[in-house]
Amino acid sequence: MRFDLSDEQKALADTADRALAAANGTDRAASAITALGIADADALLSSGSPLLTLALVAEAAGRHLAPLAPVHSALAFLLIGDDLHGGARSEIATRGGAIFLALGDGKSRLVEGDDNSWALWQDGGALALYPPGACALGEAGRADTSRSLRRATTPRGGRYLTIGSAASARDAMLTLQAADSFGTASAAFEMTLRYARTRTQFARPLASFQAYQHQMADLAVALDPCRFLWWRAAYAWDHGEDRERLAALAKAHVCEAAVGVTRAAVEAHGAMGFTAEYPLGGHVRRAAENACTLGTPAAIRDVYARNATW
Repeated sequence: MRFDLSDEQKALADTADRALAAANGTDRAASAITALGIADADALLSSGSPLLTLALVAEAAGRHLAPLAPVHSALAFLLIGDDLHGGARSEIATRGGAIFLALGDGKSRLVEGDDNSWALWQDGGALALYPPGACALGEAGRADTSRSLRRATTPRGGRYLTIGSAASARDAMLTLQAADSFGTASAAFEMTLRYARTRTQFARPLASFQAYQHQMADLAVALDPCRFLWWRAAYAWDHGEDRERLAALAKAHVCEAAVGVTRAAVEAHGAMGFTAEYPLGGHVRRAAENACTLGTPAAIRDVYARNATW
């Protein structure tokens, strides 16, 4: 049995990683993601694995603390699919060109977008598309500053289009959260390894001490299996197989593991890990934000339990 990415998917992941590593600033990172061509829904569909493609980009975004808005917008176009005819696509491109997803059942929802973006708003079990300005966007007041998180309020009218399956959108978003969390936790782990190899105590690198090696091994054991959970969830979504259960499994396990890994990475760095100048704190906040958005791991486990066959 061989469970791995295709050569094309590996190339995309490598390209996304290098592009975001070279980007300096939120705007350049967003442009780098858009340049990958993920906004073309037809091309995504023709790849045969559209969500896995987006999840690979989300992993790179988490690794480099880049915005996810272009990935969410690409997912929105994918969800709308055939319901969006050529004229409507042109109008969206003319009036902003991006779409943010507002999932949940409250009057106020956390989104990643701006005032020029269209809104794909969950309305019960369906999704409704609204033009820019229909949703008022306010400050979210979140600790994660690596993304432009805003608080969107109930649209004031002007519904443009209604499509089905908010559940499918939620499953996809949970999978993207898991991929992003894996990326940000992987970056924190790699930073800790570099620190351990260069920081010395008693004229020896920290990495040479057995206790420190055990600590790194614990982080690796917690993190390594997570990759296959979000790969599997994305594959299941792409093929319409057990989407809700596997998305819940990926979100609950990966996001919780990412919080543990990033916090342990801070402890392994000592006092330096808490400083604002050191980028590790950004990964801690990103992992924590992912863990609590669209349901905490504890709440998502209930979703998994409802879909389990035992």
